[in-house]
Amino acid sequence: MFWATEDYGQREAESFIDLVASGSEHAFAISDREDRTFHGLCSLNRVDESNRTANLGYWLRATSTARGLATRAARRLLVHALEDLELERVEVTMSEANTSSVAVAQRLGLTEEERRSRATHVGDQQHDARVFAAFPSDLERLRQAAADIR
Repeated sequence: MFWATEDYGQREAESFIDLVASGSEHAFAISDREDRTFHGLCSLNRVDESNRTANLGYWLRATSTARGLATRAARRLLVHALEDLELERVEVTMSEANTSSVAVAQRLGLTEEERRSRATHVGDQQHDARVFAAFPSDLERLRQAAADIR
């Protein structure tokens, strides 16, 4: 991710915390229920209250992948976004090369809407992006899937 650099430090972390505290971003830790190990983050950002839209983001530590954590966290946050926040559209955009993130969106059953040429900057390269979205019509399916895994 563009912000995950070697020089990410306290100032950057404090800026992120300020965003969450202001309500501009809804961020939740992904942790293990048993031992409380921190695995990553799932968040809603670019929340546009007037248009009732937001962007969903998720990331995991490299040692925490391939366990369904991102899918479960994203599913629960989508339910919150569509039900509690009453959003009409939650978009997920990722580099086409990020096959793990693409797989999460597909497992969630999100609608793939488009591919955008050179729309995402990762590291020192520009990547094509894939765009998926969730809508209120997805809520019952997402809610049921979240309930099934408790």
